[in-house]
Amino acid sequence: MIKKHKDLFKLNGELAKLVADTWETKDFQPETYAQVVIIFFLAKAYKTLRAILLLCRQGYGEDAGILLRSLFEIAVNAWYIADNEELAQRYLDFKAIQDHRLLEDPSWEFILGKVGKDKMREISERCAEAQAKHKYGKSISWSGKSMKGMAEAVGLGPAYSSIYVIMSQLNHPSAGTMLDYVQMDKEGLVTGVKLSPSDNLIKEVLLGAVPLLLNVVKQWRMQFNLGIETKIMEIDSRIMEMEAKYV
Repeated sequence: MIKKHKDLFKLNGELAKLVADTWETKDFQPETYAQVVIIFFLAKAYKTLRAILLLCRQGYGEDAGILLRSLFEIAVNAWYIADNEELAQRYLDFKAIQDHRLLEDPSWEFILGKVGKDKMREISERCAEAQAKHKYGKSISWSGKSMKGMAEAVGLGPAYSSIYVIMSQLNHPSAGTMLDYVQMDKEGLVTGVKLSPSDNLIKEVLLGAVPLLLNVVKQWRMQFNLGIETKIMEIDSRIMEMEAKYV
């Protein structure tokens, strides 16, 4: 797998190394809510990319595609919030809403553990405060928008269609993906199953992953003085070369 797509593995690896090296050599002390949020997004995006690379190296592109959708969500949220303090607070305060909704779910004890009456009251109070402040209503999203709506708002609408929607169709257990796992003859009889690793979707996942992490890195750079502008431009240029080569 690595030999066939060595240029894509190399580019993704170099971007991951840039993040790790920058993190090790710079002092990051967030001064705003937005900076706290982008650091979280960066850490999550970095680990998600590393997991994608691990799966792709082993020939599990279909499973890596699930993580590619997660990486897309991180990039969209990072750009939607950007350096907006009000949105960053809204994002962080939504945890109170989520915690309260868990209390209303039969499985809440499994997720939250034992919660005493005082803790339950505290969760309810924080939820009420968050609702009063941000007017979330019954929305399941912290922003009140769908993933598609947020993606379109930050210019990632085309990526929503090509990555988020298509990868969802390819990676869920739908009939459309059956032949990637089951061998059938002309009469429709099952002749075998495909249990071994394969090259399926590896190119597509690697090609989609690197610009998504780079989008998060760009937002990170905009909020902190990183001194990595030249390296970002170089990777941007190489991404365009890869897209011209493979798309």
